[in-house]
Amino acid sequence: MERTFKCAADLLPRSSVTTKLPTYKKPAGPPMSEAEQEAYRDIIIDFVFIAWRKLHRPVSLDEIYYGAAVFKSGIAQESIIGVKERVQSRIDNDMWPYAKFVRSKRTIDRRVNDAGSPDYGENNISYLVLVNPGIYQPNPEFLVKKSPEASF
Repeated sequence: MERTFKCAADLLPRSSVTTKLPTYKKPAGPPMSEAEQEAYRDIIIDFVFIAWRKLHRPVSLDEIYYGAAVFKSGIAQESIIGVKERVQSRIDNDMWPYAKFVRSKRTIDRRVNDAGSPDYGENNISYLVLVNPGIYQPNPEFLVKKSPEASF
């Protein structure tokens, strides 16, 4: 008996794939340029490395976007400004040459995933590592301190 495989269009009719939910919102603003995406990735990577040094733990996507706090004895001692506030600060000071609004959390989450991809890393090594779904930390490859003898 010979098996025949149907194509995806036969299994899922086009109308069911493209139907939008009533809660769907059309993306706002112009599409991101590659330079803007790179700027967001740099801010995200900086945040994750700073948070790792101050918190000594991985950070969630919410903390990356909104910021995190360093707690000592149950009291917030210091806050780490998230991507949203960092970009808004640059926009307010006319230091942001891209779209004059902060992109949505979902867009930033995609840039976090980019930063965790080897395609955007140095020598195909990703800057961030996914610890659990939605939780990231710096790649240990970039945390290793090289001894002075290793530079020869």
